[in-house]
Amino acid sequence: KLLNVIRLDRFIHEGRGLRMALDDHPGRDFEGWMELFEGLFRQSLEDGANGFKCGLAYNRPLDFSCPPRDDAARIYNRGVLSVSFEEKKTFQDYMMNRLAELCVEADVPLQIHAGMTEDIAGANPTLMTEFLHKHSELRLDLFHGGYPWSVQAGLMTHIHPNVFIDGCWLHHISYQGFREALISWIENVPMNKIFAWGGDHTILEQSYGSLVVARELVADVLAGLVESDYFDEELALEVARRILHDNGVEFWRLEDG
Repeated sequence: KLLNVIRLDRFIHEGRGLRMALDDHPGRDFEGWMELFEGLFRQSLEDGANGFKCGLAYNRPLDFSCPPRDDAARIYNRGVLSVSFEEKKTFQDYMMNRLAELCVEADVPLQIHAGMTEDIAGANPTLMTEFLHKHSELRLDLFHGGYPWSVQAGLMTHIHPNVFIDGCWLHHISYQGFREALISWIENVPMNKIFAWGGDHTILEQSYGSLVVARELVADVLAGLVESDYFDEELALEVARRILHDNGVEFWRLEDG
């Protein structure tokens, strides 16, 4: 099943294209900017978007605070590209919170990249604790298993009912890291909140090849757990169906498998 997931990062961070977005839509005050942002969000839904994605972890830490709208408006209207780092962060934080609110209102998921970036410490998913507490109704798909913070990411999934752990790309980073993470999640995370694989590729054939490898690694992990008497073969097959298929169908609310 192919899903249409949209990025709106270019309206949030200059490292993701904010300068170009401002040049493409000149002369707007903050209220006009938000009308544009929210209008594009809703237009994406009308065009068939299944959800939205945030890749800001590649440009800044994931510690999204929850600033008031007035602060973001003041910063934007002063010239968001020329203010201090702290003020830029405040603007970005507000925009991320508004994106989360829009996703909740539209009842669609938000995917967030986490884990292995140039700023590894800043991509630690536990930095999102305040953000997750505020947006407890947001269906959040946590990418890359948060690697190398996979255990912590799994525990976040255990604690927050709205957070789901996604092994997307983790097996591309490390086969062994994927195996260890999956075992940890099976031991600590509800079975219906694990995605063992996600096809975050731009070429369909790459997604297929990635899935083949992921299925082999999942089978290897589950066979090991059966051999060690952690659970029996019947339960292992149920886990496989869940983490490779059923959970995704339920999370994305697909009408068919």
